[in-house]
Amino acid sequence: MTIEFKLNTSNQESKKGYALIIYVYLNKIKKISTPYHCKIDDWDDVLKEPKRSHPFYFDMIDYVLKTKIKINTILGKPKNYVSINQIESFLANDNPDSFLNFLKNYFEEMKENGKKTWINYSDAYNVLKKYQDEVYFSEIDYGFIVRFRDFKLKNGCKAGGVHYYLRTLRATYNEAVRRGDYKPDGFISPFKGVMPKLEKTQDKHFLLNEMKVLYSNLPPKIRGLRPDYDYHYHNYFLLCFYLGGIDFVDLANLRYDLHVKNGRIQFTRFKGGTSEFIDNLIIPEALEILEKYKDNAPYLINIHKYQYISLRNNYSKRFAKFIYSIKDDNGEQIIESYFTSKTARYTFINLGKQLGLNRDIMMELTGHSRGDVHSIYESAFSYEAKDLVHRKIIDAVLG
Repeated sequence: MTIEFKLNTSNQESKKGYALIIYVYLNKIKKISTPYHCKIDDWDDVLKEPKRSHPFYFDMIDYVLKTKIKINTILGKPKNYVSINQIESFLANDNPDSFLNFLKNYFEEMKENGKKTWINYSDAYNVLKKYQDEVYFSEIDYGFIVRFRDFKLKNGCKAGGVHYYLRTLRATYNEAVRRGDYKPDGFISPFKGVMPKLEKTQDKHFLLNEMKVLYSNLPPKIRGLRPDYDYHYHNYFLLCFYLGGIDFVDLANLRYDLHVKNGRIQFTRFKGGTSEFIDNLIIPEALEILEKYKDNAPYLINIHKYQYISLRNNYSKRFAKFIYSIKDDNGEQIIESYFTSKTARYTFINLGKQLGLNRDIMMELTGHSRGDVHSIYESAFSYEAKDLVHRKIIDAVLG
């Protein structure tokens, strides 16, 4: 790895001189621009810094010296900086004491390296930044974490959600300490004893009669046939259900060129920490919806056009509002079960259980690993067997 200041003499000299760049070599060459220019006579190529003859010497030397400290930090721990984009983000960070900046750079690094859990850190970043526009490492103590926890709980976030955010922030904090980007004063983690007590998770699936009510109350043009903005949420729900109880994140990432073959969706689940493969039939009801989204190819659906977390949250809130607006003749709410972006998946799974369908086939349809010794040696079920179970679940609702 090589990182150093250079004058970009490969380009024509301007009136200000040559552009000052940061030259980075890590498997490939990257030239990072800086806001400064310098003439040859005003540059000390041995010290890699401007001479006092430079008209803006004090401003430029301050920038160069601060950046040299960052460069030495990187070169001192090269294993912590594995990509040029990560190096560029660190050098561009004007505030190394900012926890939010570290968190942002960290999830961008994870995304670049193909780690699916980057989305968790991006989510935590957005939530923390809304709570406080800037957060410094030195602020993160027991009191700060407690205030953040209580704020989220008082504003409607469930204990499980707060647990999720705090776990992610704790992992980020620990990573900064491991990398040497922050050295805490004490040895006790500020997150110790802060996690809220978790309650039993609320059921997130609809009962069969609730699914029938929901489907019968979807206006005819909405039942997968109308891709207007107001009705995308209906289509998302139906597609997750129709395609075999797939996750919302799966629906967002599926592509024709990578995941559709011979009328089936074939993919490894996009959920982090799993390698389960799904190979399900695209039933006619799902195909009818997808035909309306053909303009989004190679993606199956239009979710990729939007910021994922925001869209997922809007889907959860707005489709829930529609669901709970369905009333009986006496004006009473009919559907009472809890709705989340995973409800279509959990409903598909639980309907299979209610109908007494083969549990092992259900696990294969939905991408759940059994994790026992026998499953290692068993081959997949036939398409005929899987598609029959798949169809029975759909027909139980539509029939």
